[in-house]
Amino acid sequence: MILTSQELASRWKMTDQILRKWRMENKGPRYFKLGEGEKASVRYRIEDVEAWESQHDIGGKNEPE
Repeated sequence: MILTSQELASRWKMTDQILRKWRMENKGPRYFKLGEGEKASVRYRIEDVEAWESQHDIGGKNEPE
């Protein structure tokens, strides 16, 4: 499964702008681009997203119920 940047932002309840900033700072899960130049689309493999989630506290997994 492949996620767009917007889909990942929705999954994590954050803005796409935050993910864009993270990419510029080399933070966050691995991603790849489809196409070239300004028209390139960012995509995330679900395996990379889940691996990153398991190494970080995303979605309040450790919050008390």
